[in-house]
Amino acid sequence: PFSSKDVSVFTNCDEVRLILYKKDTLSIKQNRQLNKMPSPIIVFKDVFNFADVKNLHREGKADQASLIAEGIINGKVVTRYKRMPATRATRIKLELANLNIPLVANGSDIITVIASVIDKNGNVKRLNNEYIKFEIRGEGMIVGGTKIMANPKKVEWGTAPILVRSTTKPGKITIKAHVLEEGINKPSSGEITFTSIPSALPLLFKEIGTGEETKTEMNKDQDKSSDQDLKREILELKKQLNDIKLKEVEKQQEEFEGIRKDD
Repeated sequence: PFSSKDVSVFTNCDEVRLILYKKDTLSIKQNRQLNKMPSPIIVFKDVFNFADVKNLHREGKADQASLIAEGIINGKVVTRYKRMPATRATRIKLELANLNIPLVANGSDIITVIASVIDKNGNVKRLNNEYIKFEIRGEGMIVGGTKIMANPKKVEWGTAPILVRSTTKPGKITIKAHVLEEGINKPSSGEITFTSIPSALPLLFKEIGTGEETKTEMNKDQDKSSDQDLKREILELKKQLNDIKLKEVEKQQEEFEGIRKDD
């Protein structure tokens, strides 16, 4: 709702084709000589209006509320980027910030995991002020906690990152994320599993925490985590039931509005 009416496209292509709401098509070619820049910003003036998006949703045409930018070089489309407004937040998506950089099990290597609050179509819900609570299992640990506001972490512009440090043992690492205040109308939890790789260099360290007390504490943590998983499964069932009820209400509303229009 606060976006500019102008749509700016950053590209090094020769030409950009903008498709508005799957019906209007506009094209602008690069003018590198006029702008004296190798890749000037291409700006489509006064083409976006949030009211148009609202009207499409009200008419049941939410799938048309999109902006598609196509980059063209030598007359061929070489890249395509689609943007759509997010609807109601439904779940949390977890992903690694750098997919091609492995986590080394040397006790000090760190990787970034990003939690995104998304709608049913995978669009990030940018206007969101939830707090995300992270949990971890396996050969890794979350860097920081409540004292430095690292976990739980407040969502900013739709995402919340955490840092995960490896242990000295390679293996699987599973991270779960859920909103701090859970409920049937809140986003569902997310989960991601990845694996750390062995260190190429020999390690010198003192192994601690292998006594019976540590094992007992680990068992307690596992039992606690299992209870939380069961509670979330029950919550997910409640959400599914709530979604069914919402769809029934939406259908009744559409039928009512249809009657009013016919009248």
